[in-house]
Amino acid sequence: MNKRNDDAHAPDLNGRIGYAGNLAVMCRACLRLIPSLGSELRTSSSFTADPPEDIVLSAFRVLQTAAVATVFPGEALLGHLSRARYHDSFFDDASHGFRDHGSSIIAISELAEAILSAGNESNAKSLLKAIGHTYYGDTAMQCVLQDQVTLGNLLLKPGSSNSHIETLYNLTLWQEGGPVPAILFSDISDFIENNYSLDEHWSYWVDWYFSFAQGKPLEWNLQRRVALIDDAIWNAGPKAVAAEIERIKAKWLAEQIPQADQVNFDSTTGLFFSQQVPLNAVTLVETTLKQVEFARSVAAKSNCGFNNNSTAWIYIDFTLDSCRDDANAIEQNLEIARHDILEGLKDGTYQPDAKLTALEQVLDRAVTDLRAHHPDVADAWEARIKHKLKLAQADQKQLIVEKSTELIAVSQEQLGSELRLDAKTISESSGEVQSGAIRRFFGRVAQMRIVALSSDVIKRIDASSGYKGTRIVQTLQSLIDLIIGAWPG
Repeated sequence: MNKRNDDAHAPDLNGRIGYAGNLAVMCRACLRLIPSLGSELRTSSSFTADPPEDIVLSAFRVLQTAAVATVFPGEALLGHLSRARYHDSFFDDASHGFRDHGSSIIAISELAEAILSAGNESNAKSLLKAIGHTYYGDTAMQCVLQDQVTLGNLLLKPGSSNSHIETLYNLTLWQEGGPVPAILFSDISDFIENNYSLDEHWSYWVDWYFSFAQGKPLEWNLQRRVALIDDAIWNAGPKAVAAEIERIKAKWLAEQIPQADQVNFDSTTGLFFSQQVPLNAVTLVETTLKQVEFARSVAAKSNCGFNNNSTAWIYIDFTLDSCRDDANAIEQNLEIARHDILEGLKDGTYQPDAKLTALEQVLDRAVTDLRAHHPDVADAWEARIKHKLKLAQADQKQLIVEKSTELIAVSQEQLGSELRLDAKTISESSGEVQSGAIRRFFGRVAQMRIVALSSDVIKRIDASSGYKGTRIVQTLQSLIDLIIGAWPG
């Protein structure tokens, strides 16, 4: 055991990195402790078998929301963190026996308290003490001190404190040359091996943890969407959360690489097909603004809290008044308005209302159409994401070729031929040629996954092809996981 028994060498909480920087450092400390969670719970006298899944899920939820909150400060995330922290009584239940000997559970709990206290030094000291009293206390505190020095040096350079905090997360959890407890990795291996439903329920969390361990966090906006999942879904357990995360991944990826065509499903043949959506750029902007203006006027008649003082209203108003000739500004402003509505519905700024939901959906479609069909917006968006779309590993390329054969089998001839061509190009080329093929291939994969969220589509695939519908869903999801895993945070 490497447990800390005194505070003689405790880190300075009033140093140059500030309270926000220290919270990011503490998040990394708690991330280092997560693998011991499984063994701690299994060896607790409170459990005679494997620990309840909802306890493990709650711990993951709290830690992910806390990490995201250090990158995206805001009331919506703090509200979710508070509800996550108090969702399960296990955080406060002394009968579990953890408070007497220290554990990662207590450290994660204190981390949430420190973030929610918005600068209370007493909470921060309690967090430090909890980290120091864990199984890896001395090693964990050494890493805290190392991270504080690293972040302090980063903050001397130009740039925002938030960007430097993100840079800190881009370092491996166990910095090169630093001590890495060997038992740590056996702990997480045991947790993985002993969880019978890992593939279905826990794959996101394993990817999420190892992305931090390797200094390559999953894309932060994607993590933020997971953190903002509705409480009712979290309360429904790991299976419901896993299904919602799959939906979030597919939708997020479809937004990042929008297509000029739309993938649909023919219920008669049981096959996917692509269909061009011919749109004139000028007509697209005019139609988009008319739809947004109408949807806003309808939402304004509701009693949901949406009015001319709302952030979304102000951005839409500015767009309609001053940006009609600037498609890129339209796309960016409408995206900000859409996110304000989504966050407002989460944190209670807006009350649930069908009219406001309709406006959000109009904004969502407007942004997607502009990215896919307006040449100026499409070029700007392509430039933003082109450097991200690279796959170099041979095993990744081989997986794409293998999985594409299953998708081709459930696609009409034209779509199937293009999927085969793109998979071959990804496998055999590099640079901009590969980037273009990746964009089309994975954009269509994301659309197919969204279509396959329907149980009717899965049943129809079962009845019409040599593959089970659930197998196709797994194939689509594995491809989405592959590209998201390669997408920089």
